[in-house]
Amino acid sequence: MALFYDHNKTEITKELTAAVCRWLDERGAKPVETEVAVDTGWVADIATVLNPTETELQDLKLVRRKPGWAKREQREAWEVEAKPFNRLMSVLIEVKTSRSDFLSDPKWLRAWPTDLCWLAVPVDLIGKSEWPSQWGILEYSTASTRLFHRRCPMLNLTTTDQRLSVVYEIACRRDSHTRYEHLRRIQREQRQDQNEHKSLTRVHDALRFAKSVVEGRHESFELAVMCHGFHNMRGSAVEDFKPLFGIARNIDKPS
Repeated sequence: MALFYDHNKTEITKELTAAVCRWLDERGAKPVETEVAVDTGWVADIATVLNPTETELQDLKLVRRKPGWAKREQREAWEVEAKPFNRLMSVLIEVKTSRSDFLSDPKWLRAWPTDLCWLAVPVDLIGKSEWPSQWGILEYSTASTRLFHRRCPMLNLTTTDQRLSVVYEIACRRDSHTRYEHLRRIQREQRQDQNEHKSLTRVHDALRFAKSVVEGRHESFELAVMCHGFHNMRGSAVEDFKPLFGIARNIDKPS
């Protein structure tokens, strides 16, 4: 699972997004990606694909619990019920953490571009009567940091081309994240190496400067500071070195 935080999003949005991504991942949805262009003018907050097992179908509450072997007719009815879900399915989740954002979003009236759609909101953000028609509902409690599956989505049988398009966009998003994360890691390692090199160089320069001051190699302490590039040194540090100027020459002089 890949989850990348947008610094422009609120903390509750990040927290809710992370909770939904974990919930999907635990139920067999892979890969899970954020900010995916699933259709023209529609960037899903979260998108993924599912090819669920019977257990995952039940965990997602897309079908009821499978009857036992003794109940043959009920099992046969369950298999008919589950059959439409026995396929690769595209999924999108919209995350809303403010009423104004929810109320102003026109997506609820548009045709779905994926097989399944969920709306994820904090508990009590919207009333049951406001739930978008046929969307699944996930509610997140900040107090318990738990995600509750309140309603299952209706299955929207998309075309093969539509599913492939969503899968392609998810793959592109994953590739971008993977490549950029690799580049960022390389940049971090390079900066660390550069900082370590600078630190060692600075220590070496400081030792040369101290030796020069102690031996009094320059006409004055101020000239030594300038020659060794320590003119930007803080005043207190400069004053600490100043009494050492030429001390080695004075020690070598005969009494």
